[in-house]
Amino acid sequence: MKNTPVNPKVRQELEYIDREVRRSTIVFFLILSIHFYFKDLLHIIAHQSDIIKKRDTRLKDLEQYTDGLLVKIVEQCPTILQVGSSTKR
Repeated sequence: MKNTPVNPKVRQELEYIDREVRRSTIVFFLILSIHFYFKDLLHIIAHQSDIIKKRDTRLKDLEQYTDGLLVKIVEQCPTILQVGSSTKR
């Protein structure tokens, strides 16, 4: 098969189309990457939100536990809470 000369206008058009296809391919992969990056970020945010909810639940449980301990101390032996009264006498 012989190399046939291509009309310069046709060559320019083909080169233009080639550049545009390459650009659109790059844009497509960029958009695809951003989409997956965004999905990853949403997954990370959901995971962090779960961790915060668990931490808040644990914190409330600890607060209730310490409140219960203080109530028992006040009811059973309130003198423990009097700081320094026995050492000054």
